[in-house]
Amino acid sequence: MKWGAILVLARKQSINTVLQVALYRPDLPNNYHITIDGTTRPLPNEAIRHFRDIDQIQRLAANAKIRIDIHKDLFQWRPGFRTREDFRKSYFDEVARKIKKYREAVIVFLDPDTGIAPKTYGYKHVTPKEIKTTLKAMKPGDWLLFYQHAQLGDRKWRNSTKGEFG
Repeated sequence: MKWGAILVLARKQSINTVLQVALYRPDLPNNYHITIDGTTRPLPNEAIRHFRDIDQIQRLAANAKIRIDIHKDLFQWRPGFRTREDFRKSYFDEVARKIKKYREAVIVFLDPDTGIAPKTYGYKHVTPKEIKTTLKAMKPGDWLLFYQHAQLGDRKWRNSTKGEFG
């Protein structure tokens, strides 16, 4: 659904380029399971590999006649950064540098696993500060999209999420 929405917006706005900021973590566990008729089984490895192959999106790009650039630097603290926050700031500073290189309008798609960070957050989230860094790098005509997973039981998540931008 998210890529369908991106393509509709790109066509509506006549934008030919999408920068997907993948918040890439290839080492996530592959212990996914599916339950059918009350029986739980491991998800087949072929299905996991299909959805975990970030470069698969290039097939969609070719079919839709759109350019999809993927920022897939590893989104995980590593030696060389004093803190997790130092790493995250550096990561989004690099995203901002990439955005500034586009001359034509671009859709910037932040693709965290779950969306905007709650008070306690991890690598599955993007913080309001990181979204602001991204927005500051954009020019008029660019669009920012990000994946937001609705919180269970929070039917008004859009309104509660807006408060994060104060």
